[in-house]
Amino acid sequence: MNEQGGQRTRRITLRDVASRAGVSLKTASNVVNGSGRMSAATRKRVQEVIDQSGYKVNAAARNLNRNKTGFITLAVPSLTPPYLSELANRVIDSARLKGYAVYVSTYAEGSAKGARDLLRSFNNTISDGIILSMSELEDFTTSDLDVSYPLVCVGARDTRGVADHVMVDDRASAAMAADYLFARQVRSLAVVGLHQRLDEGRLGSAREGNAELRMRGILEASR
Repeated sequence: MNEQGGQRTRRITLRDVASRAGVSLKTASNVVNGSGRMSAATRKRVQEVIDQSGYKVNAAARNLNRNKTGFITLAVPSLTPPYLSELANRVIDSARLKGYAVYVSTYAEGSAKGARDLLRSFNNTISDGIILSMSELEDFTTSDLDVSYPLVCVGARDTRGVADHVMVDDRASAAMAADYLFARQVRSLAVVGLHQRLDEGRLGSAREGNAELRMRGILEASR
């Protein structure tokens, strides 16, 4: 219902458009969707009724029929870090080029309402899938990531082959940086950002974590 001049007016439906144009509901639908076979005169007449009546497509109903929403959910721990805000901007720009819009959602890291709760409660009638920036504070299991809807994980976490995964090769990048310095006669490296005490045995087999994988690369380059 709309309000105009203090009076409530009924929303124009596709059935109204069909009736005013003197065509079937299917024909009116085909004009809206740019499909179907009909004469140019019929298509023009229906389009004129659409333009004059102010008919608006019911996006929710159309998406239900098409089995897609046109939205993607981007879930990040926070938008405060520059990397995550930049990630959101890039995802939004890329999605727009494909005709999609993006819902950006943050989750409370390491809490009962964190990423795992978001994955369990995801509603695919609102969004077609999730791009999940994986926090290093979350304890993800195989069952957490084994979902029935499209899921792409981003970050230096082990997805155990269950979900599609996009990540930077921190290990190779750090090794390349160390090799660059060694090639210039540097013999002592200072590494900033390691979260725990240096444990070469543990780090030598690290499979996830930005800091851990970078340190693994540096250790390998140092041997």
